[in-house]
Amino acid sequence: MNKEDIMVILPAYNEEGKIGSMVEESKKYSCEVVVVNDCSTDKTAEEAKLAGATVITHKNNKGVGAGIKTGLQYAIKRSYGVIIVMGADKQDDPNEIPKFIKAIKNGSEFVQGSRYLHEDSANYPKFRLITTKMYTKFIGFYTWKKITDASNGYRAFTRGFVKSLDLTLDGMDRYEFETYYLLHALRYAKYSEVPVKKYYPRRIGYSKMKPFISWYQMFKPIATDLFVFKRKA
Repeated sequence: MNKEDIMVILPAYNEEGKIGSMVEESKKYSCEVVVVNDCSTDKTAEEAKLAGATVITHKNNKGVGAGIKTGLQYAIKRSYGVIIVMGADKQDDPNEIPKFIKAIKNGSEFVQGSRYLHEDSANYPKFRLITTKMYTKFIGFYTWKKITDASNGYRAFTRGFVKSLDLTLDGMDRYEFETYYLLHALRYAKYSEVPVKKYYPRRIGYSKMKPFISWYQMFKPIATDLFVFKRKA
């Protein structure tokens, strides 16, 4: 698999001071890094461009799901064969991209990064540890599939998998979309996991997730039974 066939998506909202290094590291393993700037109020867009990213800016703040969808639509138009999504806030390590590429080469269509395969993430908050593991167990029970880290946003997928998704669904602009395509992968795709680290700074406010609101968004696709959507031809 050639580097020219790989694209990285970084959905970003107010990631000044972080996005530049994420772009630079990601460029080592991909042909193009696309930063979807979700109407940031800081210099996220400028920093990303200076680092060499393609920047697509939303005129209004839409959410992480909308950012991923925008990136995926761009990837399909540009005919990339492998698309990688990770956080823009330096919690993910771009130098772990080769693990995902290897899994794709071995036949996977959807590769999930898991911080629990080796349990070596840095500064892991206990509250996040409990809630993410509960969510993962629920997803595993609900789909009858083995999964160790359902809420980790570090993922890779093939062009074929992306084309099987419905990128026009309403109400999928925030965390709902991530749950939707994970359920779709567990049901229809060749799924695998690779171990990754997650880095959490020792400060309050490291995450943009809001308890209860974000959890509702994550569970909404299950409640509305979106996982039964059939794979597109």
